[in-house]
Amino acid sequence: MGGFFSVPLSGDQVLKDVSHLSCFKASYINSLEENLAAMQRDMEELKARQTDVLRKVKREEEAKSMQRLAEVNVWLKNVDNVSRQVSYLLSNRTTELQRLCSKKSRSNYGYGKRVSLVLKKVNDLNSKGVFEVVAEPATETSTKEKRLSRSRLDIVGRETILKRTLSLLVSGETGSICLYGVGGVGKSTILREISNKITARFEFVIWVVVSQHLHVKKIQEEIGKKLGFDGEEWNQKEESQKANDIHNFMKDRRFALLLDDVWTKVDLTKVGVPSPTKENKRKIAFTTRSREVCVQMGVADPI
Repeated sequence: MGGFFSVPLSGDQVLKDVSHLSCFKASYINSLEENLAAMQRDMEELKARQTDVLRKVKREEEAKSMQRLAEVNVWLKNVDNVSRQVSYLLSNRTTELQRLCSKKSRSNYGYGKRVSLVLKKVNDLNSKGVFEVVAEPATETSTKEKRLSRSRLDIVGRETILKRTLSLLVSGETGSICLYGVGGVGKSTILREISNKITARFEFVIWVVVSQHLHVKKIQEEIGKKLGFDGEEWNQKEESQKANDIHNFMKDRRFALLLDDVWTKVDLTKVGVPSPTKENKRKIAFTTRSREVCVQMGVADPI
């Protein structure tokens, strides 16, 4: 009858393993400044590549009625995600380098490891960002869906709504915008168009589908992914701790939060999202089927 058994390690083997691990930790710390500089430089190159790919995609979509390839769409989204991770790491750069000078190696190890991993992601995306073809002829189904969607939006004055919403988002008139109406009228489509048009105006734009069953944890997870909080350590934090992290990251940044399909009031304080105001250019736009929800969330004049 078999059983589990273990092979005892010699003292030399244990010392060798410990030494091996220490070398890994030391490499993250010793190469921190170099990796930070490389990450910033390579991210700039990646963003430039993303701009070129996106320009090519839009040209194919608008001029030839093509639809972008799924792999291109995934790559573009991955670039946005890693961009937010880089932004977060660079925002802590000064503090971490000061710790490095004060020999606080333990705290530097975790940060240095993450910088190294994100740098690898950036380089990987750079190598994968060469597309000979970015779009293909639209399928009959997708063409029909676009026509139906366009038809529904025309009924409610699509261009008028789009222009008004964009104007509110980029002006200092208000901090929160609400689009409300019955299901299927095209609210989400308008919000998606808005998302595409305001990317360059904000430091980051976050899109979250809320749905009927509101869960603060789910919203925090979606926002966390966009901000680069995707590590196991962060996922295990309490709701209040996550809210604090989100708030500290977003409070001094110019952002737009887009919440789609809101059924009940979302408590932004519990989520950790700083309150939108006219002065600091923080904007929140959301869609809902209920005008009452608009009012509950502080929008007196919904669209």
